[in-house]
Amino acid sequence: MEELIQRIAESTGVPADMVDRSAQARAQALGVPVEQVLAQWAGEDVPTAPAPAPAAAAPAPAPAAPSAPAPATAITKDELIAKAAEAKGMPASLVERSAGARAKKEGVSVEQVLAEWAGIELPAEGVAAAAPVAAAAPTAAASPAPAAEAEAPVEVIEPAEAPPAEVEAPAPEPKKPSCYPALLAALFVIIPVFAVLYIAAVPNGPACGSAGQLAIDPVTGEAVGCDGNPYGQGTVDNFTAGEMLYAESCAICHGNAGEGGVGPGMAGGAVLQTFPEDSCSTHLEWVTVGSAGWPDPTYGATSKPVAGGMPPFGGQLTDQQIAQVVLYERVAFGNEDLATAEADCGLTEAAG
Repeated sequence: MEELIQRIAESTGVPADMVDRSAQARAQALGVPVEQVLAQWAGEDVPTAPAPAPAAAAPAPAPAAPSAPAPATAITKDELIAKAAEAKGMPASLVERSAGARAKKEGVSVEQVLAEWAGIELPAEGVAAAAPVAAAAPTAAASPAPAAEAEAPVEVIEPAEAPPAEVEAPAPEPKKPSCYPALLAALFVIIPVFAVLYIAAVPNGPACGSAGQLAIDPVTGEAVGCDGNPYGQGTVDNFTAGEMLYAESCAICHGNAGEGGVGPGMAGGAVLQTFPEDSCSTHLEWVTVGSAGWPDPTYGATSKPVAGGMPPFGGQLTDQQIAQVVLYERVAFGNEDLATAEADCGLTEAAG
């Protein structure tokens, strides 16, 4: 099982421990073994129990003559990805990355890997994406006994590339006399005029916040920004920073828009039902220690059971980064006021 976890982590770029926890959560939700979920994600065949032997019956009639193979059915690469994602029960983006990694490792095309996962047979002569072409209707086998219908091979058609149009080189334009001397002469007159006008309009220099103006702190004697902040430090956009951290670390389980997936959904105010206003500290602790380090059997205001799927981020992110991603979740998915969330999550000073 460790080898399966490592293979999936290498092909998808997801940490191995997160792959393990996600597989356990999905196996628990579907009521199947963890190994079966991992094998499905890795694109391997999942062993099934052999079917019971049929009871003795009357001798079968003579086999019918084999019918002619059904005509090829065209399919696009996007349709292959969609069929493989449906067969594997995985997101389409994850299926495409996994198929690319496996194709590179085995020295085959991505389309062949996708067709294998989707249970589709590709013809030997082509594996390239193209616009789908309508398939001809299959013919019925003319036999008195019901015979298994041959599966139509799927042909992936590559669009023919149009030859590049010949571009006729433009005729060289006649050289024009240079106008640089006249332009330089004009600049020598205009620039001093603007300098005099600027000095007359702004006798005390640039205003605070422009041109990097500095001031001297009367208490410490150190150089600071003209607004009193330490030199080189500006306003921190905690919401934008939290949005970037959420996309990198949280969206894989909770969805890009907080709709949920392997982890619970947070959109539509669900996050504030679990962690209401004035409870950002509890929200921060949950993200920091995860379900493995949570001291109680339930968490949040709704007493959700600790299922074991929430990874701890205390060793991956700083305290400020955890506060920023929690702030983003509460404001973006719970519609909490930004200033209220910053104060509740301890980011008021960082935002100043």
